[in-house]
Amino acid sequence: MKQPRLFFQRKYLPMLATFCAKQDIRYYLNGFHIKPHPQVGVVLTATDGHRLVTIHDKEGKSNGEYIYPISTQLNAAAKSAGRSYGIQCERIEIVGTTLRITGLDDWFVQKDWLNGGITPPIKFMEFVTPIDGTYPNVAALFKNLKFGQVSLAGFHPQYIADLKLLSNNPKLPASVMQFRESDGAAVMVSGFDNEIVAMVMPIRMDDTDRSLPEFVNHSGHQDVDQKKEVA
Repeated sequence: MKQPRLFFQRKYLPMLATFCAKQDIRYYLNGFHIKPHPQVGVVLTATDGHRLVTIHDKEGKSNGEYIYPISTQLNAAAKSAGRSYGIQCERIEIVGTTLRITGLDDWFVQKDWLNGGITPPIKFMEFVTPIDGTYPNVAALFKNLKFGQVSLAGFHPQYIADLKLLSNNPKLPASVMQFRESDGAAVMVSGFDNEIVAMVMPIRMDDTDRSLPEFVNHSGHQDVDQKKEVA
């Protein structure tokens, strides 16, 4: 069995941690999936079954397809870059069972630092093993995706609020959101280079009255004529 060797940008880890499942009986969802992109970089994916995020990190590399858990300590360390030996630590690397947040350009060509070699700039390190399982075919959700006008869709408020974590495009403060015609699922494209795509599945709606509450007709300041019309 080959030894895992991979790395990707640190800034994407907190995004993956938010969208992956927590203690789900579908154990393979309790982590993020990484695989090589056919042309350049890696594709990172996380989902809890109700929402998902997939990211194309063009700077990453991986020698295979893996699922890794995200510990509380790793997520906390990844939320801020930090420095070690004066070097900004901006990437997460895994070789074998060792994960670290580091500032080295290429860990793979360094001396054997675990056996008396040079001391690398490390912000965080832990031992990890891949989750043994088959990750869902998330790409299938985007195939034949048709957007349309949706008049009504319900979403978990926290899921919508968490989309803010993906908005890291300084060129465009707003993110593009579209809705799947079949069920109203929300799809958002974000990132500096549109490298982040998220999908949030809608909740089931009952047949109760969906009209706006009556009090909205009295909200805000109204002049005398408007008050008469309302009365």
